[in-house]
Amino acid sequence: MMMRPYLTVVLVLLSTVAVCSKQAGIIKICEGHSSKITCSGGTKIHIMKAIYGRTGKDVCPSKAIKTTSCLSESSTCIVKAKCNGKSSCLLKASNDVFGDPCVGTYKYLEVEHICRIAFFFISAVCSKQAGIIKICEGHSSNITCSGGTKIHIMKAIYGRTEKDVCPSKAIKTTSCLSESSTCIVKAKCNGKSSCLLKASNDVFGDPCVGTYKYLEVEHICRMDQQPLKDSSSFEKKISSHLLIFQTFGNCMMMRSYLTVVLVLLSAVAVCSKQAGIIKICEGHSSKITCSGGTKIHIMKAIYGRTEKHVCPSKAIKTTSCLSESSTCIVKAKCNGKSSCLLKASNDVFGDPCKGTYKYLEVEHICR
Repeated sequence: MMMRPYLTVVLVLLSTVAVCSKQAGIIKICEGHSSKITCSGGTKIHIMKAIYGRTGKDVCPSKAIKTTSCLSESSTCIVKAKCNGKSSCLLKASNDVFGDPCVGTYKYLEVEHICRIAFFFISAVCSKQAGIIKICEGHSSNITCSGGTKIHIMKAIYGRTEKDVCPSKAIKTTSCLSESSTCIVKAKCNGKSSCLLKASNDVFGDPCVGTYKYLEVEHICRMDQQPLKDSSSFEKKISSHLLIFQTFGNCMMMRSYLTVVLVLLSAVAVCSKQAGIIKICEGHSSKITCSGGTKIHIMKAIYGRTEKHVCPSKAIKTTSCLSESSTCIVKAKCNGKSSCLLKASNDVFGDPCKGTYKYLEVEHICR
């Protein structure tokens, strides 16, 4: 008898989930075309996975198929940033959006999504600290998670998308936001139990000069996820080389193997001859260019100052400052393109050390 109410609750919960997720599915958009994802009944889009490229021949068939194993690494990230939390979202399968992971091959965008209530009532008890905070420009606020849970940032917007939040006479536009908002807040808060945020141009850059802005952050508190135990592809390659060395029983065979490895390394050196590091002094711009059908891949970026002799100046108060979002911003701007113009500016990266003349240092390869 006591089990009956429990079963009733379970059935209600299951039926609720079924209703919430009935619009879930997969859409496939051929290159050059657009399609819309729509969620109704108060539910919102949640992107599970996205692939832009080509992994088979049957989808969007074409004569222009040179490979069936290519995808843009940033596909899921880009689609999540564009659609998550919205009731409707228009997507275009285009190199302009995702870069071109396989030149000469006709591609498509495949997106797996579900429609769900913004915060499931099932997890209301576990995630009761979840919510949205809004911080007016120039002010700060703290996100705190208790009970052993950690912060997980869903979305962040620095700029202005409406008039009612942080009202002011200084509103020139209601359609501006810093593209790096979510990236910066994630880098600062994810995995922590407490995080202090400041709504400031020094942190996010100034996406709309002359408009009074605010920072809006959507977050949840959740238990830490266990890190993946699988080794990285690089570690696997190293392990395979060590296994080969252990297998070879004599020096002659090892010498032959080393010769092959050196030849391969020299070949890689030739293929990556466009790789390098560029340094751009604050206020200046420079371009990264990859030729021969190769595309830019950003390894690391630093905006700030870590040494004196780069972009020398009298205005150096510190040599240990950098914008935490540097790499993320440059990757979003350049990865997968053949050419990319970068500007070393506080408007782009925020100001990590006021009064110090800074520079942007970017390490990249063409591949």
